[in-house]
Order: sequence, then structure tokens, then C-alpha cells
Amino acid sequence: MSVRLLLGRSGSGKTEMIINEIKDRLITDPQGDPVVYLVPEQMSFLSEYRLSTDPELGGMIRAQVFSFPRLAWRILQETGGFTRQHLDSVGISMMIRKIIEDKKDDLKIFQKAADKNGFVQQMEQMLIEFKRYAINPDELAGKMEESSAGNKALKDKIHDLELVYRQFEDELFGKYIDSEDYFKLLAEKIPASQYLKNAEVYIDDFYSFTPLELMIIDQLIGSCKRVTIALPVDQGFKDAQPDELHLFRITGETCSTLYDMIKTKGYELEEDVLLTEQKRWQDESLKHLEREFDTRSAVKYNGESAIHIAQAANRRAELEGVARKILGLARDYGYRYRDMAVLMRGSEYREVLETIFDDHGLPYFIDQKRNMLHHPLIELVRSSLETVLGNWRYEPIFRAVKTDLLFPVGVNLNKMREQMDVLENYVLAYGIQGDKWTKKERWKYRRIRGLEYDGLAQTDAEKQTEQELNDLRLLITSPLLRMARRLKRADTGRKLSEAVYLFMEELDIPAKLEAWRMGAEQEGRLVEAREHEQAWNAVINLLDQFVEMLGDAKVPPKKFVTILDAGFESLRFSLIPPAIDQILVADLEKTRLADVKVAFVIGVNEGVLPAKMTEEGIFADDDRELLQSKGMKLAPNSRTKLLDENFIAYKAFVTPSEQLYISYPIANEEGKALMPSSFIKRISELFPEHQTHFYLPDPSELPEEEQLEYAAGENVALSYLTSQLQLKKRNYPVYDFWWDVYDYYLKNHQWADTASKVLSSLFYENKTKQLSETVTKELYGDEIQASVSRMELFNSCPFSHYVQHGLKLRDRQIFRLEAPDIGDLFHAALKEIAETVMEQNLSWAQLTRAQAEGLARDAVQKLAPKLQNEILMSSNRHHYIRQKLQNIISRASLVLSDHAKVSGFSPIGLGARVRPPGKTSSASLFAQKWHQDGTDGPD
Repeated sequence: MSVRLLLGRSGSGKTEMIINEIKDRLITDPQGDPVVYLVPEQMSFLSEYRLSTDPELGGMIRAQVFSFPRLAWRILQETGGFTRQHLDSVGISMMIRKIIEDKKDDLKIFQKAADKNGFVQQMEQMLIEFKRYAINPDELAGKMEESSAGNKALKDKIHDLELVYRQFEDELFGKYIDSEDYFKLLAEKIPASQYLKNAEVYIDDFYSFTPLELMIIDQLIGSCKRVTIALPVDQGFKDAQPDELHLFRITGETCSTLYDMIKTKGYELEEDVLLTEQKRWQDESLKHLEREFDTRSAVKYNGESAIHIAQAANRRAELEGVARKILGLARDYGYRYRDMAVLMRGSEYREVLETIFDDHGLPYFIDQKRNMLHHPLIELVRSSLETVLGNWRYEPIFRAVKTDLLFPVGVNLNKMREQMDVLENYVLAYGIQGDKWTKKERWKYRRIRGLEYDGLAQTDAEKQTEQELNDLRLLITSPLLRMARRLKRADTGRKLSEAVYLFMEELDIPAKLEAWRMGAEQEGRLVEAREHEQAWNAVINLLDQFVEMLGDAKVPPKKFVTILDAGFESLRFSLIPPAIDQILVADLEKTRLADVKVAFVIGVNEGVLPAKMTEEGIFADDDRELLQSKGMKLAPNSRTKLLDENFIAYKAFVTPSEQLYISYPIANEEGKALMPSSFIKRISELFPEHQTHFYLPDPSELPEEEQLEYAAGENVALSYLTSQLQLKKRNYPVYDFWWDVYDYYLKNHQWADTASKVLSSLFYENKTKQLSETVTKELYGDEIQASVSRMELFNSCPFSHYVQHGLKLRDRQIFRLEAPDIGDLFHAALKEIAETVMEQNLSWAQLTRAQAEGLARDAVQKLAPKLQNEILMSSNRHHYIRQKLQNIISRASLVLSDHAKVSGFSPIGLGARVRPPGKTSSASLFAQKWHQDGTDGPD
């Protein structure tokens, strides 16, 4: 029962020493006492892979690689402790949302913020922090009283947190267990474990430990035969804490805490092993970087170095430059893709990186957990619930449609999507929402819009489109209506969850996801293939946990959706590298890498490294400092995190064993300037003869050797070739190898057609071409009946006239009352009134106000159902607008009556068409008759 500390700076061989000791024990006695290798969760796969694939071992039985959660699972399986249901992050999020909904009226400061996106995640992080730092609700309540003087905001925060935390603990007690409680239970069960009794434990790659993890280590030291703890630190801190500006401050404090614990508990402490030799690097310049990284003033390295600093025009140019360098290293220097890593901070580069690496044909794996919210299955469930529990609105319905999961298995997706586009246009044009989706009345379809065409018979094409629209409507609404009926009948959380599950089962979601997975695998999209499987398992697990928590409780459907949404927001994809030979793309702050020969550290700008700290979370920095002064230990505040930025940069820069590339953009996507990080200056001072590169979007200003890199990939070289030939066309010189690239594309049968199309742009001239007589007649017909406005349109923009009157393109019709629709109503209503006056032999001059109002009312009542798909009858607001329009038409009729009284004119023809002389027409303006003073005559 002894403990040994293995200390040394990065690259000094701590991990190598542990691996060698484990190998020696396995080779000497393959079935001896257990050997436990405890590493951070993100390192468990790589560490296990490294041991299991070692050619000297050929496998292992005695040794096991664990993270803290996996160790808890293993020990509790042996000693008991699985009687309570485990809640993961998804279950915790749903539990917190339920508690907030129940206690919302009692919250003081978070009552309004509780409904905001991300609040549940912030609350979850805060509760996890309390658990990791062994803070219970009673202690929190005590601090609320201590901090009440002069700080009402903090007091209210603590009140709300204590309220939620206490209820959370009460809900968990005796029924559930979360990941943090597993750690407590593990610490309690370690002494009873026979597996650990004679085990030798190695703890590696940690920088710090939470109080719960220290409790576990305490029990491991007391129960196991021997515990070895490796820390990246330059010395042991037995008697004093490291200075806050010390490079290894975070690991030094951890080391000091371990010494205090060992001394307090009286454990046997073996002599420390301090490794000082630099074993990772072959190149002297990289050794110099590790040794002198934090030395002041800078100790210059004279001579050629393996340090490369690159400046890029923007982020895209930076990633394109990195991709070219990776291709060159793999092609010319024999590196495997797995030997290289790209380190970045945050997710700003992710989407651009995926596009560029795909274009260059580079295999890669991004080691970042992504949110599941945008997976089609998650979107289908969320939007479907929003549809049936809302008012069947356009947005959620077509979000569900566009997941493709409502379509039958094996259907032609492209054809079905086109049909759904037609349906979407119809829904937007006719204002379909609410009970228009669910009632049995068939939808009607007319291609031609306008009040004057309402009486025309429906064509065969319109009938066919109408039938297709109603079939598509049935395809969408049938499963949704079945789920809606089940949700309406459901009186418990279990039945609500069953309704969602049966909805997915009826749509045959597993078969569809399996088909997607197999298709992605066949096309080499391995990450996407695994995401489909994870999404299904995640949704089922979410429903299982909801039933476990609220299965027998009465839950209103709206609350059910709110709680599920909290769970959905916490879902993350967690993947391991799907292939062996891939470039690893990782977050430089969170990842742990081993056996990397070449590292590309990208985006090294001011505000990124070192990071610009922002106060995130429920407690501000001032709150944390005040609580820490009262004796409550919490996670580090922004100031402490800023002190660790030097260590984070150090770990990133010393990652590779052979070459280091550091790059930064000088502008963002909008062209705004970005400043290089202070670490760029620091590295430049250490290595005045470092290799400099410029990543430019266009190679024309670079020397020939650097331009060659731009011709490396088939997918990207064509665009650079086009720009070079454009320069040649303008009589600028280009290097001869570009003609070889040109010949390659034209002689390669796979690229010849594409290259010809792209290169034809060099000679394209945007000149107006006259349409042929045949095309013109097909577009416009033999005779053009034009209005003055149409002639003005042609004169101002012939192309606009061609689009509108030749191609007959129209904006997508939206169910909205606009000025042209109101004009159509006015025109048709006045025409209707005039025809009624003529039919009833009334006199315009003798119309009374009551008659005018009656005529206007009758006209509007007749025309309103025909206007814009009954828009004036669709809502109370439009009913009000209809009444206002009726009043305007009534006043217009009275004005016409007044005109008739004064002028003596009254019309005998309405809507007369303009025709050239010689054309017969019953209402031709060239043969119009008017009644004036009771006599007839020509105009």
C-alpha cells in the first residue's frame, strides 16, 4: 500500500516508463494480479489501443485501461451499487427542467431566465460543480446567510440554486444515481473490492483532480498494492505551493495537494521519480522550445529549426495552406496521416476545415463532441410534437417533412422532394394551417389566380395536381394524427413516451436509419454512419429515462415537450476515430495526444491563445471570489484560468516529436484585421531563423517551388490553373509547369469534360444575344397585346420583360393580403355594382346611401371567398379588413353617383378591351356608345 509520484516535464518519458512497466509485468506474469491504468476519458481509447496492439504483447488480460467513470462501473459491478437507475446528462437535464417548471414561482432571480435556451445546461454545470467539490444544499444555504450583507443579487442566486439543488437531491435520493454520485459510491466500495486488493494502479495524463477524484485516489492508495501517479511538472512541491505565474502552476498545486493528503493519511511514500531527459524529440530545436519556453529573457536558438510560422490572408487560406503542407509531407517525406494532427481552439474552423480537407482528399477525424439537435431524427420528433400540440403551423410541419423520414421506405427521394416542394408552394399560397390540415374537406387547386377566372372549369392537369396534393397531405398527416390522438388520450408520462415511440415505429425509423448508415459506410463517410446509430440509441435512452423519472406521473403534453426539449439540447455525438490512418483534428485545450510527429497549431491569434476570458455561467468572478473567501471551494474563476493559458500553449507547442507548424490569419471572413498572438512573437524570439510561410488564396505572386504546392490535388488545382491562364491571357508570365497541369486535365478522361467547361470561362463574353424568330414566337406567340406598363418595362430592362412575359416566371405566391389583391377587389366590386345597377335598371344619379351600402355589402360578400384563397375570411383581423374595404367601396359608389348627377354620363359597357381599328368587339372603345341626356349616338 505505497504511493509513488512520477514527475517530469512534457516529453521526459513518464508515459513511456509506465507503458514499459506494464509490459514487463504482462510479459513476466500474464495472469498475475491486476494492473489498472487510469487515464482521462478522452485518452482511454488511444491508451488501450496502444497497449493492445503492441507487437511484444499480442493482447492483454491482466491489464485494463480505465477512466474514472469506467472504473466506477467495473467496481460497482463487483461490489454492488447498481440498484438505483443511472441518470446521464440527458436525464439530469430533463430532471432539472421538471424541477424548474415546478418551482418557477418560487425563484427570485432566475424566474425569467429559466425559459431561455441554454439555461438548463448552465444549471446542470453548476449542480455538477457543487457535487464535484463536495458542496451539499445545507452548506449552500449557510453561505446564503453569510453573503446576504450588501449583496442581494448573490443572495438571490444562492437561494434559487439551493432550491433547485435540494429538490434535485430529493428526487435522486433512493431512486437514481448520477455520474458524480457514482464517484462517491466508488470511493465507498473500493475497500470491498477483491479486484483492487492486490492491484497495481497507474494514474497518468491528469493535470488536476476534483475533490471527488482525490477521494477516490485516497481510497485506491489505502486499498491497492501500489499506486503510481504521473504529473507533468518540473519539480515536487512538498513544502510550498508553486507561484501563481509558474508555468506548471496547475500541476504543481495538484502535486502539493497529493503530498498533503499522503502525509495526513500516513501512507507510505516511495522516493519520487523525477525524469529530466528530453526523450520525445529528435530535433534539437524542439528540445530547445520545450526547455526554454517560459524562460525570460528569450534564449535564442541559432541554426535551422523544425519550427514553421505561417501567416495567412484569412482562415480559409490558412486551412488550404495546411492541407497542401499535409499532402506534401505525406507524398514527399513518407509521413502517415495518423502521424499528423491539427490543433485548434473552439469551433470557428470546423465547417471550413471539413470542406477544404474533403476537397483535398484528406482523411480526418474531428475530436469534438457535436450537438445532436440537427440530426434528422431529433428534428423529426421535435417538429412533429410542435405540430400536433401547436396549431399545425407551416414551419414545424415542413421541418418534419424535410428530414425525409416521413417518406415511405425505398421511395425515390429526389422525386418525393420535388412533390413536397409543390405541396409547400400550395400550403404557402393557400394559407394552410390549423384544421385545414386535419378536416376531411378536400383541398382545391386552381393554377390561374384572379377573380375574373373563378367561374372557369377545372382542367384535367389541375385535377391531377389536386389529387397529388391531397395524397401528399394524407401521407404527412396520417402518422401525425395518430400520434396526436395518442397524446390526447395519454394521462401519464409513460403513455406520452409510448405515443412518441409508436410514431417512430410506424414510420419504420430504424430501417430508414440503417439504410442511411449503410449508404454512408459504402461512400466512406464513416463518422456520419456512426452518428445515425447513435441518434436512434440516444432518443430511445431519453424516452427510457423520462419514463423512469415520470412514468406514472400525470404530465401535461406541453410540459412533456418542454422536458423532452431540455433532454434533446443536452444530446451530444461521442465518437471514436472510425479508421486507423486519419489526421486527428482536436481542441488544443481539451485533447491529450500521443505519438504525433507533425502538429499544425492553427488560429494562433490574440484573444484565442491566450484566450480572452469571459464570465460564463451562473456565478460571476466576483461571486466566486466572495464565496471562496467564505471557505467554499469552487472551480477556478476567469483570472485563474488566464494564468493557465501559458501551460495550455506549452502543451500544444511541445506535442509533435519532429515538426511544428504554427499559423495565424491576418483577417477574418469580413476582412477585419486580426492580430497575431503574443506567442508568435515569443517563438520568433526563441527561433530567429525559423521557417516562414505565407498562405495566400492565389499563388501568382509566389516563387515556382511554392506554386507547385497549389497543383497538388485534382479537385483544387483546376481553379488555380484557371487563374493562371487568365494571367497568361493578359500577357503576364506563368511558370511552365502550369502547362503540364493543363495537359493533365485535358488528357485525363475523367476530368476532360469538366476542365473544358471550366476553362471555357476564359473566353466567355457577357454580350446580349438576339432570340431567334422561332424561339420568340414560342415565347410570345404570333400577336402581342401589350399594355403601356409592359412597353415601359421592355424599354427600361429587356431582360426583366423576357423573364416576366417570355418565361412567365413569378414570385412564389404567399398567403398574404397585398396592394394588388386589394386593387383586384376594388375593381371587381365596382364592376359587380355597376352590372347590378344596369341589371336592375337603377340610375347612378338617383342612388341613395342605403342602396350604395347594400350594393357594396353584397358585392364584397360575393367576392370575398374568391379573393386570394379566402384570405378575407381566414382570421378576425382579415374580417376587420374586409369591413374596412366594404366601407371604402360604399363611399366610392356614392362618389360615382355624385359624378353621374353632375355629368349626366352613365356606362353601358364595362371592362372594354383595347383593340386596333377594324377589329369587332361588342365593347370596343373604337365603337363605344354612351347615354347622355337620354339619346344614343357614336362617341
